[in-house]
Amino acid sequence: MKQSIKRLAIVVVSLLVSIMAFAQKVTVTGTVTDQTGQPVIGAGIFEKGTTNGVSTDVDGKYVIAVNQGATLTYSCVGYADAQQKVTGPGELNITLADDTTLLEETVVIGYGVQKKSDVTGAIASIGKDALQNRSLSDVASALSGKTAGVQVISTTGKPGEIGTIRVRGLSSNNAGSSNPLYIVDGLQVSSLATVDPANVESMEILKDAASAAIYGAQAGNGVVLITTKTGKKGEGKIFYDGSYTMESLGYRPNMMNASQYIDYMTTAGAFTQTLVDEYWDKKTDTDWFKEALPGGYAQRHVVGAQGANDKGSYYTSLSLVDHDGILYGDKDIFKRMSFQLNADYKVKSWLKLGTTNTFTRRKTRYMAASHEGDGSIMARVYSMDPLTPMLYEEGNLPEYLKDAIAQGLPVQMTDDGKYMSSTQFVARTQNPLFGVYRYADGGTENYALTGTMYANLTPVKGLTLTSRLGYTFTAYDQTYYTEPYWISGTQFDNNYDLYDKMGFGLKYQWENFANYNVTIAKKHNLDAMVGMSYIEDNQKYLVAQTNELKDYADNFHYITFYKEDASVRKLEGHPTRKANMSYFARLGYNYDNRYFIQASFRADAFDSSYLAASNRWGYFPSISLGWNVTNEPFMQNVSKDVLSFLKVRASYGTNGNIAALGSYWYDATVKIGASNYQMDNSGNITLATYPTSASNAGLKWETSKQLDLGIDARFLRDRLTIGIDYYNKNTDDLISKVTPSYTTGQSEVYMNVGSVNNSGIEIEASWKDVIGDFSYGISGNISHNANMVTSLNPVLRPRINGVFVSNNHYATAFEIDKSIWYMRGFQYEGFDENGQPQFKDIDGNDKIDEADQTEIGSPLPDFTYGITLTAGWKGIDLSIFGSGSQGNDVWFGMLRSDTPDRNLPAVFYTDSWNKAGAGARYPAIGTTVNTYYYRSSGCIYDGSYFKINQIQLGYSFPKSLIEKAKLSNLRVYASLDDYFTFTKYVGFDPASASTNNGNGMGIDVGTYPSARKLMFGVNISF
Repeated sequence: MKQSIKRLAIVVVSLLVSIMAFAQKVTVTGTVTDQTGQPVIGAGIFEKGTTNGVSTDVDGKYVIAVNQGATLTYSCVGYADAQQKVTGPGELNITLADDTTLLEETVVIGYGVQKKSDVTGAIASIGKDALQNRSLSDVASALSGKTAGVQVISTTGKPGEIGTIRVRGLSSNNAGSSNPLYIVDGLQVSSLATVDPANVESMEILKDAASAAIYGAQAGNGVVLITTKTGKKGEGKIFYDGSYTMESLGYRPNMMNASQYIDYMTTAGAFTQTLVDEYWDKKTDTDWFKEALPGGYAQRHVVGAQGANDKGSYYTSLSLVDHDGILYGDKDIFKRMSFQLNADYKVKSWLKLGTTNTFTRRKTRYMAASHEGDGSIMARVYSMDPLTPMLYEEGNLPEYLKDAIAQGLPVQMTDDGKYMSSTQFVARTQNPLFGVYRYADGGTENYALTGTMYANLTPVKGLTLTSRLGYTFTAYDQTYYTEPYWISGTQFDNNYDLYDKMGFGLKYQWENFANYNVTIAKKHNLDAMVGMSYIEDNQKYLVAQTNELKDYADNFHYITFYKEDASVRKLEGHPTRKANMSYFARLGYNYDNRYFIQASFRADAFDSSYLAASNRWGYFPSISLGWNVTNEPFMQNVSKDVLSFLKVRASYGTNGNIAALGSYWYDATVKIGASNYQMDNSGNITLATYPTSASNAGLKWETSKQLDLGIDARFLRDRLTIGIDYYNKNTDDLISKVTPSYTTGQSEVYMNVGSVNNSGIEIEASWKDVIGDFSYGISGNISHNANMVTSLNPVLRPRINGVFVSNNHYATAFEIDKSIWYMRGFQYEGFDENGQPQFKDIDGNDKIDEADQTEIGSPLPDFTYGITLTAGWKGIDLSIFGSGSQGNDVWFGMLRSDTPDRNLPAVFYTDSWNKAGAGARYPAIGTTVNTYYYRSSGCIYDGSYFKINQIQLGYSFPKSLIEKAKLSNLRVYASLDDYFTFTKYVGFDPASASTNNGNGMGIDVGTYPSARKLMFGVNISF
């Protein structure tokens, strides 16, 4: 018995020792390499069945503590997964094989995802790396130069402004109606203002009609799909990203200095030397760009947490942006607070619930009534003379200001007690600070809550049913308050002005769709999708305005205190409602992963706010084909070291453009109380009501039909990647506002007036490699787009006029057989022996008149391009990114014949006939004012440019060092953003030289300039 007990005790102790030994943690180290022996950076190593995991460093090395006997799983994108059992502490070196399903990565498409190898359309995918650590407050600007066929137009560098995205050219003749459709986590949004770049996981741009046709009547200009971040499997992570940016004026024109200005203006007869002697102190030489645009700053802070397991995931972040622009003082402010919460949870094996939510608060300082045009701040910076200082100290005032102060006139001052000057030389301009301070007491606050709630049901294998409710709640408050001011005897205002506009909106989107995927006999792969969508958008606003208050103390600056007998009393507001219903379907089939075909169809209907009942429905089909040559039997003997992947594809489809339509454009509008009307012989007057526009029940949305041919190839084990696309897109039924016959008594009618063709070629290429500890990559893209107006309603021929420039003459036009909104004016032919400008006699009648106007330029580039260089060595990383445009023209619209005394770029003086002689570019000083010069090609410049958008150097601290501080990642970096611009243009940055993104592209009338930025940042996670 004793022996039995003894033996049992020995067994129990041995077993306990074994269990304890097995439960002990062991440390495993090693290196992960590929089949060529190169380190695999960023590979994930996880203890199977747990959330315990680490990543390899830049040398492919890793260290992990696991339970003895555990199984480690090794994984990395582009490689097949591997597993290894841990038998004890020590070294485990793993070689990962190339993943033959590398191209099985998925991309987001409409109402689903698709394997990258199965894609038969033209889809560009932009990862989060293009958005991180950039001095950008909007995601649109991050696309500039990153992919072929996508152009970002920034008409202003004002803080908080959103770049305009153009996909494959300009295809509509209304400003804003060439924008793509924006989809964020499945939710349609009107702009990207509420999307914080820090929260974006990826962006897909559906460029061809077949890819975008699933969105039907709203996809005529392409679709931008944005997916926000979700939690990643592994141990939960807390992170912080912060940056501070110092801004200064970027590319700027070189203006005439004091001596050049005096010589130029006295020679031109704009004013006399007597005026100069009277008002100039003989020493002032103001650089208005330096004084009015001294620089600004921006700071950004993002803190958040994320995590995931087999049941669900979460991602949450709080982001703060504080941006003070480069204008003098703190009057151009943009602040944004953004909160993101994404989560999902698998309630049952067949049911998954999820939500995505974004709350944003944006605040902008109301800078001026306009940031572009002749009365804008930038136009004043351009035109102010260098003989006048920007500010006066109280003890150094000129006589005219002393007199004004003595009379009690409201002389404008800055916050720090300095007096704003007033020019005595330029008749029709003001100190630009006046525009800054005039409307500074006010601004705009925007609030938005956007999100989705969804349920995914998988009742049987391969079938997923999705029901998704999207919602957008918005509210805004726009205010300004102005007081009487005095600048000069001709520039003053004795009135107050209080303006307040408030509004809110509620938009919801309910969609139900099903995706089904099945493989039959291992070679027949079928995927199908069918669904419906209903969207309703409700908006309401209220405006109140007055010019007289009961008191003007600060606490009375509210509409409540208006005077009942004020001469201006405005109160208006009304609700609007828009709705649309859609049905859609997609069917895809591929045989043996070699031959692919996909077809889609969408039917859209919009309510009476858009179109008459007869034109309410639209139908949008598409088809695309693909051939994966690599999977053919005859290609199996081709080494992956030579050709890794080859696919050719073709697509054709139809899209619409509802964005080109405004509310009730098809119907006649009635203006109530529009004018006085005498009702009888006694002279009694009443207010008349009459229609101001004619109806057109036949009005319909714009429709695009597009052909795309493409090829995708990878060589040398995916080190070299090349993609080429050709497209031809015809857009019909372009919409324009037309003036009907005066006999109708109406001022406007909207019509479908013409067609535009865009065709082009896009090329993308990249190379990446690793040599020992050194990794590097280079990628580039270039795209050419040819644009042509192919038809125009005979009623409107020969052309539709566009925007005004200079003395209110039309500078752009829409005309058949021309590029859309080409520049129209007189052809400058140089000057004669006396320096007088000469113009081409187009009609040959021996005189120059209005009939001699012709095409003198185009804002559309011959091609656009971008290039990115990356390099890494141990913990050091370097990235350089640049983009450019070639062949686009810019009209320098700051010249006006009615203001000959405004300042000009110095080249107008140094390269004039008076100074440079026969080889000069410009005619004799003073001869441009009373001629057609300001309406001629003499004002057109080559707007080609190349901009280095970013040079960033970073350092990631070794994990062995930061682990002591319980950190999983610590990276610091410095970056030069938009620091270098190379161009021959005489004005501001040609990349933003436009009055708008439609018929005013390339017309420079003084927009808020872009800034160069020096940024320092840190990325921390633990």
